[in-house]
Amino acid sequence: MPWKDQRVLIVSGSQDGLAQGRTWLTAQLETSGAQVMTVVAYGRQAARWDTAQQQLAAQAYEQPECHPWLFSSSEAISYLLDKLGPPPARAMAMTTHPRIAATARQAGFEQVFESSPRFQDLALALKALPTVASTPRT
Repeated sequence: MPWKDQRVLIVSGSQDGLAQGRTWLTAQLETSGAQVMTVVAYGRQAARWDTAQQQLAAQAYEQPECHPWLFSSSEAISYLLDKLGPPPARAMAMTTHPRIAATARQAGFEQVFESSPRFQDLALALKALPTVASTPRT
């Protein structure tokens, strides 16, 4: 498609107020002569946990074989590590994209499973985890 002098608007998220992502696409379009503008549609930031939520997360870290973590962004993994430190041995992560799975492995999650982000697929994938299916939930 001829992109020379075409105007393109890229809608993405932000982190710390700066547009994030789509750098490869932006570069390709600009190389083809397009005029690229970006708009931030949402912002990403670490969760603000209250004391009860912090304790619940810490308890989940103490029983990694019972509590898989579900991640839909690599940033969420970074935020968790900032709050609780490296994952414990046997920690499980369910991810919704191969890049997120790679981040989880790099972060130290020993068991990483991938699923599509569709609710039905996630529910089935979580139920299929052998340690989760056979372990009483606390």
